[in-house]
Amino acid sequence: MKKAKGKDLDESDEDEEEEDEDEDDELGAFGVADEDDEDADKLARYEDFFGGKKKKDSKRKPKVINESEEDGSTDDEDDDNDGAAAKKKKKNLSTHERELLDLKAEIEQMEKANLEPKAWTMQGEVTAATRPKNSALEVDLDFEHNARPAPVITEEVTASLEELIRKTILEGHFDDVQKPSSLPAKAPRELKELDDNKSKKGLAEIYEEEYAQKTNPVAAPLSFTDEQKKEVQFLNCLPFPFLPQSPSSASILYHLH
Repeated sequence: MKKAKGKDLDESDEDEEEEDEDEDDELGAFGVADEDDEDADKLARYEDFFGGKKKKDSKRKPKVINESEEDGSTDDEDDDNDGAAAKKKKKNLSTHERELLDLKAEIEQMEKANLEPKAWTMQGEVTAATRPKNSALEVDLDFEHNARPAPVITEEVTASLEELIRKTILEGHFDDVQKPSSLPAKAPRELKELDDNKSKKGLAEIYEEEYAQKTNPVAAPLSFTDEQKKEVQFLNCLPFPFLPQSPSSASILYHLH
């Protein structure tokens, strides 16, 4: 009997506890809380909600990891592994091999810099349309001038110029460039006198004179140019160079052998 009574008491106690929990749940659902519950919430700890530290044997919940994060983590790990392997390999190399690797890396860096777009100051001849606005004001540029720059005028330069001018005047050494005499561009032509009067000869007489000059040039009257040509031909036939006599030595006779 005593055992039956004890069982009944235990069952009644469990029923009361379940009813209390149901009431607490209903109060929590409707937002009603006692002051004791608020104090308990303030003093709540991590273990009250999630329990104590889990044992190592406890099963862990699977974490959801994005594919991008996995790829990034694997890439970082691969880079770290490659860097560590390269450092380890570089330690095992000789001094000459290390210098070659450094030189190769420097060449690759320079080639990469050459392929990259350069600033407008390093592109040679640049017009205003191909460079940023007012960018030439921010850079010190060197311009090539065709004209020779003027010398800086100082007291020493002025004194030397004055001394040179005095010396030139005293010595009379004027070596200025003289203007050359104007030479005729072409040989002077023979001036023919034009007669405005009516010709007294007929065409038959004119044609007759022209024919006579062509057939018998000796009988035709010689013009000034014809006389000059004849004189030149005579001088060329001489076996010695022609030396005209000067007026002062006209009385001296030269015996030519």
